[in-house]
Amino acid sequence: ISYAATKGIYIVYCPWTLDSSNQLLQQLPHQPATLADGTPWGEQGFRNYWLSVVNELKVYENVVWEPWNEPYGASGLEWQRVWQLVINDIRAIDDHVIIVSLGSQFGAHPSYTGPLNWVWDYPLVGTNLLYSSHLYWYQPGSSGDSFSFADGTRAITYDQVKSCIIGDGITTGVIVPSAYQPWRRMDLVLNDNKAFWIGEVGPFMAVWDANETQWWTNILQILNEFGVGYAEWDWQVAPGWSMVSSLWIRNGPITLNAAGTILMASIPTPATHNIFGYVNDAAGPLAG
Repeated sequence: ISYAATKGIYIVYCPWTLDSSNQLLQQLPHQPATLADGTPWGEQGFRNYWLSVVNELKVYENVVWEPWNEPYGASGLEWQRVWQLVINDIRAIDDHVIIVSLGSQFGAHPSYTGPLNWVWDYPLVGTNLLYSSHLYWYQPGSSGDSFSFADGTRAITYDQVKSCIIGDGITTGVIVPSAYQPWRRMDLVLNDNKAFWIGEVGPFMAVWDANETQWWTNILQILNEFGVGYAEWDWQVAPGWSMVSSLWIRNGPITLNAAGTILMASIPTPATHNIFGYVNDAAGPLAG
């Protein structure tokens, strides 16, 4: 963290799970459970964890808190209640550092990749809250697919891609987005004077073709135009993972691939709006 500060880099502290072998802890993090080391876990355990983390790291000005990555498995009201408690706990120790708020999975939609209605349906109270969503080029028809239309067409052109995250989600009045992810209404979040960024964004890369190249270029251009920062997520290459490296060419020198080249060309220099970045998994070439 100290070294990152010398380079003007912020670190988003965002655990996915404290025990990957425990499926309960891969859901909303206060599920009653026991950690691998025997530590009891639950709502108070979740709060105690964050009290410990913030107390230890509050001396660093370049840390951003994100209580949990892509939480799911609870009702909106339950997510709101516990998330608000953690915000209150953090603010009692650290009164200014950014806290990222990422919606839980409420009902049929994983809201961390889908509609942003949770921002208003389950409002949070606090200072320096940064609302977040994730954008990916998933396989058509998958639960995370946000860029397919009802007729099977993929959102590729600038206008098509923009229609999926701005306005009512209808392109030119004839193509309606699929039922999987109706629309995000990113514009409403921004118009409500809420800080907003895309905590993860990335292409699919399983079949890198002209369509995906166009989508990737357009989504980054649109985010830039709306002054929304973003962090590209570089997926680990592992059996069963549908995405391969979207930024680096692995198993060799750290070299930008086609997606990485587009990303680097898209980041404004100097940066004109909030946060940009690169998210690296634990097995990546930059780990450690």
